Amino acid sequence: MFFLYTAIAGYAQTKVYATSVTSSDNASAPLTNAYDGNLTTKVDVTAKSNTLVLAGYEGYIELQFSSPLPANTTSYIKITAEDNILQSLVGGSLGNLVAGLLGTVLAGKHEFVVEAKLNNGSAVLSGNSATLGQFATERLRIVQNSAGEYFIRITPDQSYNRIKLTSKVGTALLNLGQTRVLSVYDAYYISGSGLCSEPTYTSYSGTSIVSLTDSNVSNPEYVLTPSTTDFSVINVGLLGVGPSVEQTVYFEGPSNASDIFGVRLSTSASLLSAGIASNVSITASYQGTAVQTKTLAELITLNALTMTGGAITTLYMSPGSAVDRITVRLSSFAGVAQSLNFYGVTKTLSVPGINAYTAICSGSTVSLTATVTTGAQIRWYTVASGGTAIATTNSGVAFITPVLTSNTTYYAEQFNGSCTGIRFAVPVTVVAKPIAGAIAGEQTICLNKQPTSLSSVSADAGSTISYRWESSLDDVSWSVISGETGITYQPPVLLKSTFYRRITMNTQSGISCESLPTSSVKVTTKNCMVYANPMVRQRIKNGT
Repeated sequence: MFFLYTAIAGYAQTKVYATSVTSSDNASAPLTNAYDGNLTTKVDVTAKSNTLVLAGYEGYIELQFSSPLPANTTSYIKITAEDNILQSLVGGSLGNLVAGLLGTVLAGKHEFVVEAKLNNGSAVLSGNSATLGQFATERLRIVQNSAGEYFIRITPDQSYNRIKLTSKVGTALLNLGQTRVLSVYDAYYISGSGLCSEPTYTSYSGTSIVSLTDSNVSNPEYVLTPSTTDFSVINVGLLGVGPSVEQTVYFEGPSNASDIFGVRLSTSASLLSAGIASNVSITASYQGTAVQTKTLAELITLNALTMTGGAITTLYMSPGSAVDRITVRLSSFAGVAQSLNFYGVTKTLSVPGINAYTAICSGSTVSLTATVTTGAQIRWYTVASGGTAIATTNSGVAFITPVLTSNTTYYAEQFNGSCTGIRFAVPVTVVAKPIAGAIAGEQTICLNKQPTSLSSVSADAGSTISYRWESSLDDVSWSVISGETGITYQPPVLLKSTFYRRITMNTQSGISCESLPTSSVKVTTKNCMVYANPMVRQRIKNGT
C-alpha cells in the first residue's frame, strides 16, 4: 500500500488517488494498475452470463483511499464499458433515448454498479447503470473529458473511504455465455481550488424530451477544448413550449468566491431575432445547488454587449460564491427550430478594483491605482488583448501614466504568477487646453479716468469656454479680477498704471483646463493737470 499525491502544474489543486484494493474478484492483475496514479493503466473486471450447463459470474474491485473523505467530497473513477452504455449514460435523464439512438439498451446487456462505502459498512451512495435515472442525479453522473474518456462522478452526502465497482451481465445475455469487461483505471478526488482553469468534464440532460431525432447535444466533449472551431451543439428542435436540453461542465474542485466565469456561445441571427436569448439560461452551481442563474439576455445587458449572428460571444458572470459547475440550458419556444453553439467556459481571476479619478488636462499625467484581494500583481496594457505590459504594480501601488495629449484607454489585469485575469478597461479622458489668443487696448490715460475697453483680437470660443482676467502693477505679480469672465474687459477708473492679461479656460468632464496667459497690455496713467504756481508743481512732483 502506498499514498500517491500528485500536483497539477499551474493550479492550486492536486489529484489525490486511492491507495489500495481491499478486495476483488475476477479482476485482472496487477491490481496496482487501479491505484497507481496513472490514468492509462487499468484493471479489467469481467462478468460472464451463464450457459445451459455453466453458471455465470460477476466481477468486482473495491478501491480504498488512505483516510475517510468528508461528506460531499466528489470522487472520479475513470472507466470503460461495453455496449455503448457510457455513451448513453452521459446523457443523464436522456440516457434511455440516447441508448435507443445508439442501437443498445441500458438494461439487459453490460451493466455495472458503483457503491461508496465507509470501511465495511453498507453503501452510503450507490447506482446501477441498468436502473433508469440513477446516473442522472447531482450526486451520481457519468461525465466525459475532452478526449472522450468516461468517468463516474460520485458525491456522497456522508463520509466514505471505499469505492466498489461491480461488472454484471444483463438478462438479455442469459444462457449465451457472453462476457463483459468493465475496465477500471483509477479513482481520485481533488484537493484545493483551481485558478484560471477550463472545466474538465461534461454531461448533458433534458426535460420533457420524448425523441432525440432533433433534440440532443452533439459532440458534447468539444465544449472542453479551448478551440474556437470546436463546439458542442445544444438542440431542442421544433418542440412546443416547455421541453429543454442542457449541458453541464464541471470543474475539478470549487472556485474561489471572487472568480469570474466566461461562457462562450453563438447562435444564428434569425434565432436572436426570434428571442432565443430569453430562452437560454446559464446557472452556476455548487454541489448541485444553484448559486446564480442568468438568462442570456440578462448577461448580454450586464456585459454591455451586442450579440450578432454567428459570432462567438463571451459572457462573464460573477457568482460571488464558490461554484463547481456551469449549466447552459436551452428551453424551446413554439414554432422555431432552435440550437445553440456552446464553445466552453473559462474560470479566471476577478477584475481589479480601480480607484476613482478625474479627467486630466492635456500635457498632464494621471495616477491609476488598482487593488486586488488575492495578493496578485496588476499588469497594465494599452491594448485589450495581447501586447506587452507597459507596467506592473503591486496592489494599491499607483501606475503613473506618461504625459497624455489625447483620450487614452489603459487595461488592467490581475496576474498571480501562474495565470491572468480579465483585462479591465480604464479610459482616461484628456481635456484639451484652449488657445490663449490675444487682446488689445494698450493706451495712456489721465489719472482718475476710465480707459477704453480692452478688446479681443483672437480667442477660443464654444459652450465649454470661459475667461478670467487678471491685473498687475508690475507685470510680475498678478491678481484675479473678480467676476470678470467675458471675452473683453472694461477696466475701472485708474489712479496708477496697470497691466492686464486674459486666461482662457475649457471646462469639461468636471475639470477646467487653462491656456497660457495672453501677452499683457498696459494702461499707462499720467497727471494731466496744469499748475501756474511752480511751488505747487514741485510739491505735486514730490508727492507732498
